[in-house]
Amino acid sequence: FGLHRWPFRHTPDTDAYYPASSHEYALNRLNQLIQQDGGIGILLGPPGIGKSVLSRRLLENLDENIRPVLLTNSHFENRTALLKAILFDLGLPYEGKSEQDARLAVTENCLNAFRNGGKTLIVVDEGQNLS
Repeated sequence: FGLHRWPFRHTPDTDAYYPASSHEYALNRLNQLIQQDGGIGILLGPPGIGKSVLSRRLLENLDENIRPVLLTNSHFENRTALLKAILFDLGLPYEGKSEQDARLAVTENCLNAFRNGGKTLIVVDEGQNLS
């Protein structure tokens, strides 16, 4: 086939993104949700359709005022572990925090960013694994 690299990688590769109409529609809807402060969005589809690649494509093209948090491992033992993963991705202290302390730290950090004109986007890949 004249390929210059391995076409199917084990991790999502945005260089291999193909702008099919269904993918572009989903990407546009997610961008609209973000721009309109829509809250929670869910990208659903069967395995292998490109949800992870699409999510990463979305993150690559965010406005400067949007801080991305990408959680690629959604197998969390409990809510505390999820909140600590968010804190870690934000570059904040997370060790030794209780669930309540972690929740307050995430909330405070996101609100401070918002007060300064920013937003925080949390993407949970394989979100179906959350309880």
